[in-house]
Amino acid sequence: MSGIKEKDINVEDEELESTKLDELTIDISSDPRDRISPRENSVLQQLRVHPCAQGMNDRQLVIFLFSRKLNITRTVELINNYRKFLKEHGYNDRVVKFEELNRELVNTMYTFIVPDKKDLQGHLVGYIMPSRVYLKRYTVKEQLDIFMFHWERFLYEPLDGHRKGFVFVEDLKDMTLGHLDFKNGDAVYKSVVNNFPVRISGILILNSGTIFKALLKFAKLFVKKKILQRVMAVNLEDLPNYIDRSQLLDLFGGTVHYDAKMFELGEGVVPLPEFLYPPITAEEPKISALD
Repeated sequence: MSGIKEKDINVEDEELESTKLDELTIDISSDPRDRISPRENSVLQQLRVHPCAQGMNDRQLVIFLFSRKLNITRTVELINNYRKFLKEHGYNDRVVKFEELNRELVNTMYTFIVPDKKDLQGHLVGYIMPSRVYLKRYTVKEQLDIFMFHWERFLYEPLDGHRKGFVFVEDLKDMTLGHLDFKNGDAVYKSVVNNFPVRISGILILNSGTIFKALLKFAKLFVKKKILQRVMAVNLEDLPNYIDRSQLLDLFGGTVHYDAKMFELGEGVVPLPEFLYPPITAEEPKISALD
């Protein structure tokens, strides 16, 4: 038996952003940004005794918990889905290496995360530039390999970033419907959605224009309504109201430079000690329900 009872499952689903700095008193690693609150630790201890936690360390479990706002039932489901994804797509316990990626696709830099850069509210910042690539030229596996490589780098981000989630800046400049992958787009999205502990707190759209309406119509076919409600069209001059220039990409008026070579070398990524980052394997006892 897991030891988790029904009364433990109904953790209040409040915004993690409300957690105050003076409440973060429990160390998960030597990095002070990896501290958690007593309440978060209490939920973590409940999750640790569930079979789904086997082979995962506290830091990994906290990342999954944050993505589901400390709701244990939903976290167990997410971990279950994640392991299923690994098995179905052949990732299992292997880490995707840079040399395995399609180099042409990498060099487009159509989507990426600049390590340890945050918006004014503390959300991690990612970028999407669809006009840089024609995704239909690449297979689902090539697209998923890129995603997995990003995901494994994302795990290195301190827990304070995972607690807040992501804000994406998406630039639709020069984008046409030809850049969309109608054939594989749905398959890639369904492979990722509900399988990874990634919280999307907002999407800032630049150069929306007429393509924006077409994109929304396309997205409504498979993107959750609550995600679409977090999409907001903004002007370039508005970005500093959301992201300080010191944290913003130079392409959009900030001072941060990041290119394909820096991405390859992992500049800005601080590797964790191996004991903090063991691979999460697909092999696990059945965990379809809480005991």
